[in-house]
Amino acid sequence: MYRVLKNNNLGDFKADNYWSSTYSTSGMGLLYSFYINFKDGTREHKWQTVEYYVRPIRQF
Repeated sequence: MYRVLKNNNLGDFKADNYWSSTYSTSGMGLLYSFYINFKDGTREHKWQTVEYYVRPIRQF
């Protein structure tokens, strides 16, 4: 989404973090999710206690 939409000024994205639907669990069973920074395109992960934007999408 970052490369296709944000870089082409489509979708009215803010320069902020957006949750991905990708998630994983730690060795201790804690759930964390990945997010994309729409300011620079970096991808990281955090525990799901942080509030970020969400953009629902559909498959084309």
